[in-house]
Amino acid sequence: MNKTFKLAALSAVTFALAACGGGGGDDDGAGSGGSPVVGRNGTVDVGSVSMPGGQTCNIPGFAQALIAEINAARAQARNCGATAMPAAPAIGFWNTRLADASVRHSSDMASKNFFSHTGSDGSQPAERVLASGYVNGGSGEILMKTTGRGAGNARELVKVWTQSPGHCSIIMQSDHKEVGGACVLAGSSAYVTVVFGAN
Repeated sequence: MNKTFKLAALSAVTFALAACGGGGGDDDGAGSGGSPVVGRNGTVDVGSVSMPGGQTCNIPGFAQALIAEINAARAQARNCGATAMPAAPAIGFWNTRLADASVRHSSDMASKNFFSHTGSDGSQPAERVLASGYVNGGSGEILMKTTGRGAGNARELVKVWTQSPGHCSIIMQSDHKEVGGACVLAGSSAYVTVVFGAN
């Protein structure tokens, strides 16, 4: 198989939001104890997710397959480079706002032929997450660009990420409770962005 991978990981970027007067709507808060609540802040049951092929590199059941493979990796302790990481709880939810941030960044990289955590407009991952409307918590972004035959499948993506210390440590962070992602094709190249949330 003639396929090239480029990887980039940005370790859990934490960000805080200043309160701006007015009442908070149901849409903005997390659940009690910091657990995501379906229907709030973009959190949905992954079984309900259906994404257009242009956002999934035509990988069938992209959201469901991605979470399943991430959870399989999190289910066992592993070494992320020189760092021993314990098994982590399963990620239970997809987040549409994190997915929106991922779609925008993968589309930006694909249309402008670059590969970086910095967007073509100078945006950073935390800024894109905030612009998507996601609030309360930190995030970690992992990227991949493949060339040769598209993205392959979710198992291949997660396998490559777990072999990279930076990506592996983001996948294994126990405070990550939800995820959103996207894969956009440009010719035979695939641009993958996955954002983890601690909300």
